[in-house]
Amino acid sequence: MENKSFLGAVAQRAAIDNALAGRITEALSAIIAESAAADRRVAIPGFGTFAGVKRNEEIVENPATGGLLLMPPSLKLEFYPSSMMKKATKGGAS
Repeated sequence: MENKSFLGAVAQRAAIDNALAGRITEALSAIIAESAAADRRVAIPGFGTFAGVKRNEEIVENPATGGLLLMPPSLKLEFYPSSMMKKATKGGAS
């Protein structure tokens, strides 16, 4: 689903205009990103939990040259769906 379609669906379901739906989704995205960077989880009941996972620096091989590279530490955003979300996406089957 494209962003424009997503915002239209949110606006329609919430009975709000597209501009407000856009501001709400931008605010939610910012809260999730800031919380992950601060090593805090964001749990949305019935949907799931977002968490930042820190990856340590590591030495990897460059496949093109065969040389070694030092990859710096990074932060990856993980999503853990709730049991309700898992059931909904599997068509109700457990």
